[in-house]
This record gives sequence, structure tokens and C-alpha cells, in this order.
Amino acid sequence: MITLTPITTPEKLEEYYRFRYRIYNESRLKGFVEETEGMDKDAYDERAWHFGWYVDGQLAGCIRFIEADGSEAPLPMFSYLPEGAARKAVQDYLAGRKAKGQRTIEASRFCLAPEHRGLRNARDLVLAMVMTMQPFGFRARLVRLQSHTALPDTRVRCAPECHAF
Repeated sequence: MITLTPITTPEKLEEYYRFRYRIYNESRLKGFVEETEGMDKDAYDERAWHFGWYVDGQLAGCIRFIEADGSEAPLPMFSYLPEGAARKAVQDYLAGRKAKGQRTIEASRFCLAPEHRGLRNARDLVLAMVMTMQPFGFRARLVRLQSHTALPDTRVRCAPECHAF
């Protein structure tokens, strides 16, 4: 079973950003992230919760969670949504949840070191993500691994109460 550890210290955050960059840069997704001194860091990282999976003290996998805010691009997914009906539908969905007092998060930057990739670890990482966010008041409402992640192409099914973006 995978257990995710919060990453909060400046030293661990730098290790985490470098790990993300390395994983993306060494994958078929090279070019997905912009180089910033060998680190993958964007504007969403300032308000994200960062978590790592450590094996024998080494970072083996990671994930970040971003809570939707009131900005024009409240979640990273808005970087990929073109203007139009799909973007409007997601904006309306988020507004409806907010009006009901429901919070929304997006999980992004899923990364697994090559030696730890496989369906079992990908599944266990997703389950660990759900378990990690439950104490914060979030239930399983995310799960879709997109083709631009640094994991193998994998489809993850949601329980009936899940909402996939």
C-alpha cells in the first residue's frame, strides 16, 4: 500500500520539483513542462498541497492537489480547455458546487519513477490520493488519468459517487 507524505520544507519541495521535471523530461512527454533550472514549477504550485511517495527514503512518486479558487483559471485543467462550450460547462459546474458550499480540487502532476511504474502502483497511488484527501473533507471526485501524465496510459474507473472531469 502506498502512503503519501506531505512535502512542505524548502529542501523537500526542491527535490520534488526536480523529480517532477526529471520524470516528465525523461518520458515521451518531454516538452510538456517548461524548464526552470531543472525544476517543474508553475503558478499553481504556490497554492497546491504537495505529496510524495517515498521508498527507502527516496522519492518514488508524487502528486499535487489544487483547490479551485475564484480566478479566471481556477484549476490547471483550464490551461488545456479551449474557450467555448466545454470550458463554460466546467466553469458552471464549479460555480454550482461553490454555491452549494462544496469545495473542488484537481489532482495533477502524477509522477512515478520508471522503476516503480506499473498498473498496481498506478492504482495504489490513486487510492492513496483519495485516502490522503478524505481528512480534508474531500471524497473521491476526481479520478481520470489523462494522456499527458507521466504514467503509462491507464484508465481508472470511479465508484458511482465519483465525478470525473
